Amino acid sequence: MTRREWLTTASGLFASSFTAAVAGATPLQYLALDLNSRRVTRHWRDESAIPFGSLLKPFLTLAYSRTHHSFPVVECRGASSRCWFESGHGNMTIVPAIAHSCNAYFLALAAQVDSAALRGICLEYRLAAPAAGATQDELIGLRAGWRQEPEMVLKAFARLIENRTEVTVGI
Repeated sequence: MTRREWLTTASGLFASSFTAAVAGATPLQYLALDLNSRRVTRHWRDESAIPFGSLLKPFLTLAYSRTHHSFPVVECRGASSRCWFESGHGNMTIVPAIAHSCNAYFLALAAQVDSAALRGICLEYRLAAPAAGATQDELIGLRAGWRQEPEMVLKAFARLIENRTEVTVGI
């Protein structure tokens, strides 16, 4: 599978999560982006920034990759390691961690991510940087910390799909 195919698949998974997260708002509100025309369809009443939780984990991953030579293997023990999956995922590497949105894995990344690298990724993908002193919980969506404007997150995922740069970090 090429990186572009993987990004398209991963972005599709995150887009489904995005739709589910946004669909929880009352009344139903959504944004849709046509990747060919770059046209945004809006059914969104509020322009204010909202917390996006786990949907920002791919951008945290990119920031981590800027300053590290490899991704760690992290043992997820479930609730005792603060993961949503109560019985745990076991030993996780980056690809399954993204697929399962493993909180234990991303807490480990967040503990080691360089704040300047994260700000750089935010600039590159036009996201709002997390507040100075944001906690690891806030960076991975366990608290209502890292807020974004919905349209900017949608466009950041579009840029992620279009990004053809290979990540050279070992897995």
